[in-house]
Amino acid sequence: MLEAERLVLQHQEQARARRVAETPATSVRFLLTTIKEFNGAWYTKRGWDIYHAKEMPPGFLGSESGFTHVHMFKLLELPPAAATVKSSVMP
Repeated sequence: MLEAERLVLQHQEQARARRVAETPATSVRFLLTTIKEFNGAWYTKRGWDIYHAKEMPPGFLGSESGFTHVHMFKLLELPPAAATVKSSVMP
């Protein structure tokens, strides 16, 4: 990598870190990956949403009947008092 490229990337990363540090957080997004047939319903009842699902065929990882691999998320809105705390990102 050329010195100029390294300096540009370093400047971009520092600018991103400044933006993140100056912007108070208003929400937190939690992500998880699980098997839908085992505990997908438990997470769904507790407010988690599926944003991607992939059917895995029988025999995958030794499964007899196949399963559904799901990625789920939950958005937690922070109270206004917590939003005044700035994120701590190391430059």
